[in-house]
Amino acid sequence: MRHAEDGYQIVKGIKRLQELGVTAMVRHHHERLEGKGYPMGLKGEEIPLGARILAASDSFDAMTTNRSYRAKLSTETAAEELRRHSGTQFGSGGRRCAAKGACPPGQAQPA
Repeated sequence: MRHAEDGYQIVKGIKRLQELGVTAMVRHHHERLEGKGYPMGLKGEEIPLGARILAASDSFDAMTTNRSYRAKLSTETAAEELRRHSGTQFGSGGRRCAAKGACPPGQAQPA
């Protein structure tokens, strides 16, 4: 569970990544909107937008990729999981994207 902090330690000294906000994205992509994430327990708007986007992207990728402990989920199931956890684990941006049918090609559109 330390990989967010470990990743931050690796990139924190790279000035351009600092300027672009990437270091904060790496450090905070496991924070949760309700404050139960890590490493700092940030909540809501305290979490950088890029970190919130990275969290949803990382989760979608993890769900739609085969793992040693389980088979990958369909894109439809993964999109539903993002919608189901919108507002607690993830922001509502993914839900709004899906609701408007604006998801990138290959991603699930709303049912």
